[in-house]
Amino acid sequence: MTISKTAKAIENLIRKIQDNPLMISRERDLQVFLSKELIDHFPIYHKTRKKNIHDKFYKTQRVHLEYPSHNHNYDIIVFDAEDIQNINSPQGLSVSYQNSKGEEGKDASKFKRSVLCTALLELKKPEGEAITYEKIKDDFNFLRSWSNEYEFFNNNPELFFICFQFWKTKADTAKTQIETYRDAYILANKEPLINFYLIIGPYDFWNNYLEEHPILQNNIDTRIYFV
Repeated sequence: MTISKTAKAIENLIRKIQDNPLMISRERDLQVFLSKELIDHFPIYHKTRKKNIHDKFYKTQRVHLEYPSHNHNYDIIVFDAEDIQNINSPQGLSVSYQNSKGEEGKDASKFKRSVLCTALLELKKPEGEAITYEKIKDDFNFLRSWSNEYEFFNNNPELFFICFQFWKTKADTAKTQIETYRDAYILANKEPLINFYLIIGPYDFWNNYLEEHPILQNNIDTRIYFV
């Protein structure tokens, strides 16, 4: 099976986290380190339609953080290389004079769309407390809403959800948390598919809880990784 560059970047970072889990103390750490891996996999800058004072086209990279689109900021986004050439907004983050349905107009406030993309990524790093199913579901909904919004362009990016949890907790909390991940994995496997990566540790604490749920146990070393 062919693995995308985005998935390769994620798996590269996971191996580094397994060796040094303390490199990630906050969600922003996860965002920064993963964006670096992605930029290493997508190093080329592409021309936009905006020109500078020397009449040369500005260029931009494919990987961007906190990308705003229809009332949500995506943690990381990977632009479609071909659509970058249509970027004509002053900030270099959108295509003006065209909306998400492909309709064109001269009013940039009404006719504007996001840059099409090949991957959307949402990240979570619970800070010593459980992450709820509802929070995960909200992120899933934002990820899946993109394809509906840009159905006219047939833009169906890869969707990724990466969660890193590295702490011990009470048995009741751990049991509930693992049940939440189990339910989230079931939801992630609905269409459109969300690639859910769970990085969890310490191993000697969480392994017993994972063993109780075959859907999680069967994904160890493919979607679930111990640290």
